[in-house]
Amino acid sequence: MINCSSLLLFCLVHCNSKGEDMERKLYRSGNGWGLFINSTILKLLKINPETDKVEYIVENDVLKIRKAKTEE
Repeated sequence: MINCSSLLLFCLVHCNSKGEDMERKLYRSGNGWGLFINSTILKLLKINPETDKVEYIVENDVLKIRKAKTEE
């Protein structure tokens, strides 16, 4: 299992070699806006964008995204 600090360290090393915050631009999608998620992040979270869903919540001005639990 990957914890948050390991994920952050991995992203700083592999996603952004300068150690800066990763910034992404939003894109227009119908009446809303979309965000591209780096494939490295998807792999770390074990998210298959073709079959899995994600859920998101906002807490204290922070957007949290995680793989949705599957119904069995």
